[in-house]
Amino acid sequence: MNALVATNRNFKIASRLLGLDSKLEQSLLIPFRDIKVDPDEVNALAQLMTWKTTVADLPYGGAKGGIGCDPTKLSITKIERLTRVFTQKIHDLIGTHIDVQAPDMGTGPQTMAWILDEYSKFHGHSPAVVTGKPIIGLLEEAERSKWGIDIAMVSRRRL
Repeated sequence: MNALVATNRNFKIASRLLGLDSKLEQSLLIPFRDIKVDPDEVNALAQLMTWKTTVADLPYGGAKGGIGCDPTKLSITKIERLTRVFTQKIHDLIGTHIDVQAPDMGTGPQTMAWILDEYSKFHGHSPAVVTGKPIIGLLEEAERSKWGIDIAMVSRRRL
């Protein structure tokens, strides 16, 4: 039996023991991927993130993923579409307490805003699902309450 067959068999047993629903099991078993980067680099980055966030007791997980493309060669519309479809594929695997998304190479506040917007279509408005959101949106949201205004003002002073 080859390694992948053995791993898949063991995963299915663990999935049943954990009571994972079939959609989540299938998504974890056969993730959507088209890796055009060094797998060792991706695994190393994921491992480092796992250790860093575990030590700090943060819910950022350690998963790494993305879309293999050169964003400098794509229109903003194409980048948005790719980001939204990617989020549709992973929305059940991320959340406000598990694998919080953060910007990485080729992404930034706008990308995080698209992820938040798309995720919210499935799970309701959940700003904590991503870090690195546009600061304008954060300040507008904070200004809806008095304590939010206070936090925004203190943050501005510290910056």
